[in-house]
Amino acid sequence: MGFPSARAFYQHLESRADLEFNYSYYKRFENGQALPSTKVINNIVALLPAHFGEELIMAYCSANFPTHEHLFTTGRIKLPSMAPRPKKPKPGQQTVIVQRTLTERQVGLIAKTQHHYYLFLLLVLSRHPLKYEDLLVHFPEASLQEALEDFKSNKIAFVEGGEIQASYPEFRFPAADGKSVSELYKKLDHYDSERPKFFTMERLKSAEMFRRISPRYMDLILSHLDVLLQTIRMSEDVDSSANSEVISFSLRFHRGKLPG
Repeated sequence: MGFPSARAFYQHLESRADLEFNYSYYKRFENGQALPSTKVINNIVALLPAHFGEELIMAYCSANFPTHEHLFTTGRIKLPSMAPRPKKPKPGQQTVIVQRTLTERQVGLIAKTQHHYYLFLLLVLSRHPLKYEDLLVHFPEASLQEALEDFKSNKIAFVEGGEIQASYPEFRFPAADGKSVSELYKKLDHYDSERPKFFTMERLKSAEMFRRISPRYMDLILSHLDVLLQTIRMSEDVDSSANSEVISFSLRFHRGKLPG
């Protein structure tokens, strides 16, 4: 990829995101003294262009299964040293998806202001890096600069070639085990309630009910809601370049007993 040394490549990765490994560990597998774990490989793949990430995975499989090396050098899968380089994906296309769990400090920064949270959502959902001037359509410049500085200094996002993108294609929020994290999630819930208005989203459906029902229908209602939620979770195409729509969906379903 054009880096003058192994340390330069490591520093490039480290500047973009928190890594699962340190430089001494990296040197061991760089020098052929040990094979990295799948966790480390996934960490590196998430920070590479998609076609380089695929090449790394193929090389890793070949190294781990030397007696089956033919599976990765001929036919359906080929190592890049023995075959043409895979076609470069379309802008935004991500074939290897890696999740990273946010730290409590990172969650705190994301929840710092409404603009911090909405910028985080845009960067994670975007199919390609975003230009600074395009973000000014949604954010006041002072708020945007503050959020970007916080995100860059805490490896939530980085700037490369004048374009801004999230450090990982997907982030996972940690469980709300402590009081401090729970309080942060309450702030995010409030921001979520204002999200459609901020992004000027089209309202497709709206319903509010407080009514009597027969308990016999409770299981049926819950099963239909489960199907709906599962459908939404499955509605993202593997090829992220095809995911051109974004939805905002909230659901609160409660039950209780009538008096008397």
